[in-house]
Amino acid sequence: NTVTVDDLDQMDRMKRFMWLPWLRGTKLQFTRSSGGVLVYWEGYHDGYWRLKPPVHHHRGIARLGDETWLIMDRLQSRESHTYRLHWLLEDFPYDWDGTGRLNLETSQGMYTINMAVLSGVSSSSLVHVDPNTPRGWQAPYYYSRKPAISVDLVQESCETWFWTLFSPLDTVVTHEEHSLTIKTNLWTAEV
Repeated sequence: NTVTVDDLDQMDRMKRFMWLPWLRGTKLQFTRSSGGVLVYWEGYHDGYWRLKPPVHHHRGIARLGDETWLIMDRLQSRESHTYRLHWLLEDFPYDWDGTGRLNLETSQGMYTINMAVLSGVSSSSLVHVDPNTPRGWQAPYYYSRKPAISVDLVQESCETWFWTLFSPLDTVVTHEEHSLTIKTNLWTAEV
């Protein structure tokens, strides 16, 4: 449930259960509104600083209302890289529009995931239980797997902003190069 760069993990695999060098993460900001309805956290890690040229990855997470979450991933480098945002989700009945909107039919009702980039061209895909690859599966423990929904968004560029909105509310998201507007029947947020 993060972004990978050029098909590499944040750390290099050294042995079967050993990954090095250990990355360092830093919290940049944490704020909470007086009523606790709006919460925002932002941080970064140095896992891709080892690349030539290095890539800087910042993630911001905003809680909008009681059950809606906006995740923003900003990646920057001096040269172009392939950035892949990936979410591994529970195996619920789903409806996928092929462009970044996924509706999950959970036991608590409909839950929607919207994902896109703020600017530029990207491609998205969904895999559910691919018998030939690890994609579309989750491993709750070693040597075990169970079905899952794997959805991703890929963009090749020097800099990108991925955004993902998780919500049980019916949402309409419009975005321009540097902003998002999220509308529900209860509230509107501009980010």
